Amino acid sequence: AKGVPSIHKGFTPNGVFTLNSRRDVTSVSTWVKDVFLKSNGKAIIYGCTVDAYTCVNGLLELGVPGSRLIMVHPPNEMPNCFNNAYLENAMKKIFDQNGIEIPERRGYRLARWNHGKNESALKVATFTSEAKPLQLECEAFFCFDHKSVDYDAFKAMNNSCLVFDGRLVIDKHFRTNDPSILAAGSLTKYVRKYHNENWSHLNFNSKEIGQKLAHAILQKFDPTLEDMVDINDGEDNLIPTYKEAKCIHAQLPGKLFYLQIGKPNTIAGMQAPLTESDLELITGDVFDDAKPDYFRLHINQYSKIETITCLSKNPLKTSNYLCLYDMHERYLNNLKQ
Repeated sequence: AKGVPSIHKGFTPNGVFTLNSRRDVTSVSTWVKDVFLKSNGKAIIYGCTVDAYTCVNGLLELGVPGSRLIMVHPPNEMPNCFNNAYLENAMKKIFDQNGIEIPERRGYRLARWNHGKNESALKVATFTSEAKPLQLECEAFFCFDHKSVDYDAFKAMNNSCLVFDGRLVIDKHFRTNDPSILAAGSLTKYVRKYHNENWSHLNFNSKEIGQKLAHAILQKFDPTLEDMVDINDGEDNLIPTYKEAKCIHAQLPGKLFYLQIGKPNTIAGMQAPLTESDLELITGDVFDDAKPDYFRLHINQYSKIETITCLSKNPLKTSNYLCLYDMHERYLNNLKQ
């Protein structure tokens, strides 16, 4: 992650984790049970992403007291990862109930740990900000800042002479500079000739991207699909469009199930701001036993459902809610009326 010193080169003390796979998560869970719970030190969760909140929930479920957790927010252009005032206030309330500490100010950037000394164990982390620095004693550090490319993956691609410009460069047909190597997903970015740096696979539905990638690979092996090639396939610099909803599903602190469904876009927050012609329908409150499920529908200017936000104490059936996306309100028994 950006802003984390000495992760891949130089010295990294024990207790600093970069999670790249499910195996890493399993090893960290073992470390928490066997080492961290037997001590009195604190853990810092650095980030303001949904992953950071799920990490807090995971630590609480492993038996870590909330009083031993500190969440530090790095600089971020968005108000929060949910882009929803209700969800942000709900998380604050749950953090207060569990005694989880959050510094009042936002925009802290990690500067160093252990005062720059090469000590084997993590003892203290120092942050800088526009106001004043922050110094916190800790025994564990979980980083969920901006996602970047794993160093080993970068080294493998660079040694293979693949063009790397912050991420693996591909064209609109998923091809790298080696036509025999195709790539897709958040690891990639489009070639600069398209003149759209903000447009990447990170903004779209990963299942839809995977289906199109599979079709592109299948054309290389099945000659009967030659007629299925797009007739507009030329040298134009138009990036393909993706239409399926982007979905985030997670379990947040307080054992709350969170679901966010929205249109693919090029901004970090999925929940688009409302315009004068939009309509927002909200029911429920997770802190009210009479109506415990929070449900929000955003109907856009074309009377179609553009965003669905759910927060519930019970597991959510994602496939059912996905059916509502982009549906006209007339099909829902004249929902506006």
